[in-house]
Amino acid sequence: MFYAKNFIFDGITSEQMGLSLGELNGSGEATTSGGSDIEILSEKIFRKPVPYLYGVEQKPVLEFPLSVYSETEITAGGYSRISGVLFGQQSYKKLRIIQDDMSDVYFNCFLRSPQIIRIGNIIRGITFTVTCDAPWGWREPKTVSYNLQSLYPTSTLSDLQFYSIPTLYNDSANSYYTYPTNLALTLRSSGGTAHIMNVSDNSRRSTFTFTYPGNQTVYTFPITLNCELQTLSAPYVDFPLNYFNRKWLRLLKGKNILEITGNVREISITYPIAFKIG
Repeated sequence: MFYAKNFIFDGITSEQMGLSLGELNGSGEATTSGGSDIEILSEKIFRKPVPYLYGVEQKPVLEFPLSVYSETEITAGGYSRISGVLFGQQSYKKLRIIQDDMSDVYFNCFLRSPQIIRIGNIIRGITFTVTCDAPWGWREPKTVSYNLQSLYPTSTLSDLQFYSIPTLYNDSANSYYTYPTNLALTLRSSGGTAHIMNVSDNSRRSTFTFTYPGNQTVYTFPITLNCELQTLSAPYVDFPLNYFNRKWLRLLKGKNILEITGNVREISITYPIAFKIG
């Protein structure tokens, strides 16, 4: 699966623990889960030979075995320290494999079911199961930002102004929608209605209506959305957001053409990137 020798788990390197990836007596050949499988949701109707397809779910989460070894004896105290780092964690931790073609890839995971490998009565390695939070690994999230004043320097921003921003190419391996984890909008203080439309997603439109509060000495309003968790926040308690149609921005795999209408001065989109590997 991996040809790398070293790894990093929760910010701690394998060298710090005196461990290397690999097997003590392996044949060099192994079959592991490739992840990214699907569960087909269908229903068989009497006398209809072809079942109705309702859709698919991308599951289960990615799991694969991993073995580590030490070139010297792992003492009881050494194993206790290693176990404290690798196993029994209370939340997902990042596992990075130090390999040239995976430099920006990590697995958000738990390390489970550890088994000690002994030669005679000497501990020399550990084998365990990596259980991820998704059917795939991850690359670092990608952020794209656009300043509409820079894109349209001769234009005056207004409630009815139309803007087309550069095509956003979503290179995530997720075959379903990718929801941005951070969508930051800077809106003009004059208020009005703002639309963000993904033309590629059947012209799906997110709509916001806001009103300028005369008692606030500010010139722009930031709005931040997590479209994955479906949360919206703004820094002012009395922020005048009057309406949101709750159509959270989502990205198709590949090309996305976004269009903006209204008092949006700046927009920044951060989205996760799935990386399929087994």
